[in-house]
Parts: sequence; structure tokens; C-alpha cells
Amino acid sequence: MGFLNVTVALVAIASLTPVATLAQTITPALDGTGTLIEYQGQTYRITGGTEAGGNLFHSFEHFGLNAGQVAQFLSQPGIENILGRVTGGNPSLIQGILRVSGSNAHLYLINPAGIIFGPGSSLDLSGNFTATTADRIGFEGGWFNASGPNDYSGLGGNPQQFSFLQANPSGIVNAGDLITSGNLYISAGTILNTGKIEGKHVILAAVPGQSLVQLAQPGMLLRLEVDRSEIAAGITALDLPTLLTGSGLDLPVAVPPGAVVITNTVQGQTVDLMAAERVRPSDPKLIRTGDGTGQDPTVVLFPENLEDPLSVTMIDSRVDQPHDLLYGGNSGTISRVIPPDAEGVGAISATLERVTTPIDKLKIVAEGHEGNIWLGQTWLNADNIQDYQGAMG
Repeated sequence: MGFLNVTVALVAIASLTPVATLAQTITPALDGTGTLIEYQGQTYRITGGTEAGGNLFHSFEHFGLNAGQVAQFLSQPGIENILGRVTGGNPSLIQGILRVSGSNAHLYLINPAGIIFGPGSSLDLSGNFTATTADRIGFEGGWFNASGPNDYSGLGGNPQQFSFLQANPSGIVNAGDLITSGNLYISAGTILNTGKIEGKHVILAAVPGQSLVQLAQPGMLLRLEVDRSEIAAGITALDLPTLLTGSGLDLPVAVPPGAVVITNTVQGQTVDLMAAERVRPSDPKLIRTGDGTGQDPTVVLFPENLEDPLSVTMIDSRVDQPHDLLYGGNSGTISRVIPPDAEGVGAISATLERVTTPIDKLKIVAEGHEGNIWLGQTWLNADNIQDYQGAMG
């Protein structure tokens, strides 16, 4: 990674035409993907589709659920990922249960027109869950396009990229209970959470348009790149007020484009909150990490120029208003709050190891004077800071 410029800051001790009502039904797209749907009672049984290299692909014209309804994706051993796209140009209003049966496959739902998880929505699956408004998902052998034709023969292995080709991607709203024992990932142009989100590793990423999200290995931070590809005949993105039209939901707070706005619980062993604008929790205590008692997510504010390097800011929890510093950083920063029982230099090292983009600066914000500071349980001063340079990059 190379030598970093380390700065210590001392703190004195003291579109398509919007529909009036969102249709809540699931219908297959007649595009050759082969998705079959059988409605039994309150359950949509989803079978068929196209298999490729451990992946099962589905294509829907419409995808929505009323309260009490179930979308059951039928899988089988050997299927690693189930990926469903929504091609009709209308947002998905999901007020029921998303279920995976027959395997521990991970579920991906992609709708560039936007996704709303209503108050009655929940998950019933043992794998990871991903919801995105990207225009396409990249694999080593090609792209799974959210609209238009696909060559499924090259789409084996795990997804590697999400491509947002439109200038202002649609948003995702969660007012339900998105809880899974696996990882949970939401990526969109704007994200509003008024419900509950819980997973092992949780990532909420409000990304800018014309960007390429590089999916990293578990535990690593996402990397963004500029995507100058031209979008073909695609689905028109919707802003958040238009997305919510006909859903029965209102905006409880202002939600700027590119923001992650949180008014209810987000919990995971690790939580990454990433935004092109700001991460805006109504209360920092809503973000719970570790065993549920910590409040130390990693906050990433993407740079205005995605080709610029990032800086890292480590904030000791004993400074005044540490969460104001955590969520109020400049664009192009990765920030964390270090609790008093954490090994400070180890936390720096662990954070840097998760970053796959260039870093040009490391800043430590802590209480102290004349070069003597506490960072977590680590005492740093002019005499020993050089000993830690290797661990700090």
C-alpha cells in the first residue's frame, strides 16, 4: 500500500410514466429465460429459469407482493445464487415474504425502477440477500442485464460487479424487517431505512450514477470506479418521491439524492454505510455492531471524482461528539470511531486491510496534548508512533 501521510488532530479535553398505484403481483417476462410461476393460496411458487455455472436466473415483468403473500424461489442443491430481474419498468412494492426453498442459495433482486419493502415484508432464507437498482450485474464471463437480452452461457460463478449506468439511479426504501443470518447488501442511488435491517455483514451503499461497484471478498470494502458505458434501451430511474407514489408510504424526513437515511435499526457483526452524499442516521444508536452493543460502523463518503484516492479518519470515542465527526466527514473519506476498549493501532491496521482503493492520508482524531494521545486503549506519543508506522500503512 505504501507509506501514508499520517496526521494527528488533537481535540482539547472538554423515466417511465409513473403509475398512480403500484401493481403488487408477480408475472414472468416472456423473454426466453423460462421463469414459471404458479400461484397457490397466498404463495407464488417460482420455478424454471435458466441455469448457468451454479447460478439460477429469473426474469419478471412485474414483481410485487401484498401483505401475507409469499414469493417462494424453488432451488436445488448445487445452486449457489438465484438472481431475479424485473424488466417491466415499474417499481417493486414488496409487502410479503421472500423465501428460498431447496438450498442455501443467495438471493439477488435487481430492479432499476426502484424497490420498496413495505411494513409487512420479511425474508425467509439462509443465504445472503442483495437488493439493487443497478442496470446490470457483472460476472467473469459477461453481464446479466436488467433489461434486454442476456447470454447466460458465460454467467457462471459469483457476481463481481454492479453497474449503475444512469445519471441518477433509483432508490430503495425499507419499511419492513429485512433480517437474515447471512450477509445483507443494498445498493441504489438513494437508501431510506425506516424498518429493521439485520445480517452478519451489512452493507448499505447509495452510489452515484455512471459508476461501477466492484464487489470485494467478504469483509472487504466495496470499490467504486467510473463507468462510461452507454446504457442501451433500459429502464428509466425514478426519484424517491415518484418511487413512493401509490405505495401508501410517505417520506418521514428529507432524503437527498445519494444519501443513506436511517430512522430505525441497522445491525450486523460489521456494518458498512456508504454514500455519495451523506449517511444520515436520526440517532447514532440505531446502528449496532458486534454483539449488538457497539456503535462503530465504517462510514464511507465517496469522492466527487471516483478516480481520486481516499483518506482514512480514525476517531477516538472520548472526543466531543465523535459521531458528528463520523457522519460529518468530507467526501472521499473512510471514517471509524474507536471505542475505549479497542486496540487502536490494530483497528487502524484492520481498517486499512479492508480497503482496495488507493489511500493518500491517515488522520487520527483524539484527545491529548503535545503529541500524547489515547486511541482506544493504545497510548501514542512522539516516542512510539514511529514503531507503529508499519501497522498504519
